[in-house]
Amino acid sequence: MPFSLLQVLANLTCNTQATTSLVLKSSLLTWIELQLLNSKEDEGVEWVKILENVLTVVDPTKLESSTNGEWRSVICRCLSLLLANLRACKFSRHFSIRLLTRHDLSQQLHCLFYR
Repeated sequence: MPFSLLQVLANLTCNTQATTSLVLKSSLLTWIELQLLNSKEDEGVEWVKILENVLTVVDPTKLESSTNGEWRSVICRCLSLLLANLRACKFSRHFSIRLLTRHDLSQQLHCLFYR
């Protein structure tokens, strides 16, 4: 993934309206999950920042009602892909773990690993 595209995505996800629209109308989170299946090892921090932006700026109540909670599951799957990538740098692991604890996603991630 070109770094400039990741920068644009990081900037877009700082905007509440744009991010909500991308998540609900354009399946942004599913697209990110697909990108992470083939991501490069040096892109981890950028992807974590994008996911953090999504969690920070969206209205969780609106996303919960629109997706029946699936948006959080997709974010957890994205983070688990980042964490499972053994080549991922320690910074992306650090930011992924920080993101999980900061946004209380640990319960959902636990469910993903122990299904």
